[in-house]
Amino acid sequence: MRYYYGGPDGWSWYPFFGLLMMLVFIGLVLLLIFLFFRRPLRDYGLRGRETPEAKATNALAILDERLARGEISVEQYNELKDAIKKRQQE
Repeated sequence: MRYYYGGPDGWSWYPFFGLLMMLVFIGLVLLLIFLFFRRPLRDYGLRGRETPEAKATNALAILDERLARGEISVEQYNELKDAIKKRQQE
């Protein structure tokens, strides 16, 4: 009697190897799908990492809106604007 594929039981571990490879392939496909749809949502963590110039521009825009709505006076506006510009230069 001849033994095929490594043992007297016949196929030995070959069916399990095929099943394992199929599960690995399905896992990789699912991982790629997850990463593809996760990327736009997380934006790779770049949200909130603005440059100081961009933050100062945003602060000045808010300050302009507050002046336009009448929440602050022109004197307060000029003081706050100078403080923002000093902070930006630091």
